[in-house]
Amino acid sequence: MPKSRDTFSYFPNASVVRCHCHSHFGGPWPDMPPVELENMVTDLHAAAAFSEIELVAFSLQPTQFDFIVDVPRNVTLSKKEMLRRFEAFSAPNVVERELPDLKQGDANTWTRLKSRFGSLSTLVKRFKQKSTRHYHRAHGTSGSLWSNRYDQVFVEPGHPSRVLTAWIDHAAVRAGRADSPADDKTSTFGRAVSGDQMARSMIHSLFLPDDPEASWQKIAAAYRSFINVDELPPNAVTHHRGKPPLTRKAFLHYEVPHLHGGIALGSHQFIEDLYTLNRTFFSPGRPSGPRFITGQADPELWTLRDRGDLRRLKQQ
Repeated sequence: MPKSRDTFSYFPNASVVRCHCHSHFGGPWPDMPPVELENMVTDLHAAAAFSEIELVAFSLQPTQFDFIVDVPRNVTLSKKEMLRRFEAFSAPNVVERELPDLKQGDANTWTRLKSRFGSLSTLVKRFKQKSTRHYHRAHGTSGSLWSNRYDQVFVEPGHPSRVLTAWIDHAAVRAGRADSPADDKTSTFGRAVSGDQMARSMIHSLFLPDDPEASWQKIAAAYRSFINVDELPPNAVTHHRGKPPLTRKAFLHYEVPHLHGGIALGSHQFIEDLYTLNRTFFSPGRPSGPRFITGQADPELWTLRDRGDLRRLKQQ
C-alpha cells in the first residue's frame, strides 16, 4: 500500500468520504498544556468550518489527536463566501498577501483558494499550524512538532463509526488522565457532558440518529449503554487459539493499532467492496480484502490491514 491515501479510491457514488485522522508528536516534546488543548478544540472547529468539512467526533490529547470527519466530494461555495472565509480564518499576513489578487480576479490565486475547500489535507495542515503556534507560545520553543503527515482510515458510517468514536473518547482513560470519557473535556463526549451544543449534536447523530427530538439525558444514556457492553454479542466471533475475545467494554481500554493503521474500518462487506475497488494496490496472491480485528468479539469490525491479536498487546 502507498503511504498516501490520495490515490486510493472510495466509492464513486458516495457524496461524502468518512475518515479517521490520527497524528502524534514527532519527538520527546513536553505535553501540550491543558489550556492550550482547550484552544485546540476551537481551532479544530474553525479549520473544519473553513474547509466545509463536517466534524463527526474528536479527541485532542497532550501528545496526539484523533478526529473523524465527513469530507464532501463536491463543494459549491460562492466567491463571496470563499472570500469571507478566507478573510475570517486566514493569518493576517496571508490575507494581506493574497487578497488584492483575489479581488482582481487572478486565476491562479483563485485556483489555490478553491482547492482548500473540501480538502482533508488542508484541514489537517491548518489545524497543525495553529496547534504548533499554541504549543510554542506556551513553552517558548520552536521547531517541527508533529510526526510526518497523518494516518488516514476510511470509516463506514453506522456501528463502526460509533465504536471508533467511543474508542477515541477513551484516549484519556487509557492514558490514566481520566476515570471516564465524561471527564475528558477535549473529546466529544466530555465536551458534550460539559454543555457544548456542537458536541452534543455529534453524539446525538451517532448514537441516537432515529430520535431527532431526544433529550440530552436520553442521548447520554444511549452512549453509556453502548460503551458499557460487557458481554459477547450473540453472533460474536468466539475463541481464537483457545483465548476468549474481548468484550466491547474491555476493547475500549486497549490500544488498537488497527483503528489508525488498518487503512479502512467497517463491516465485512464494506471492506470487501473497498478492496475490490482498489484491487491493484494489493498483492496478486491476496484472495480477499477483509481482515478481522483478532482478539475482540464484534463481528462488524474488519480492516484492510491485519495489525495482530489485541490480546498480545498491553492493556492501557
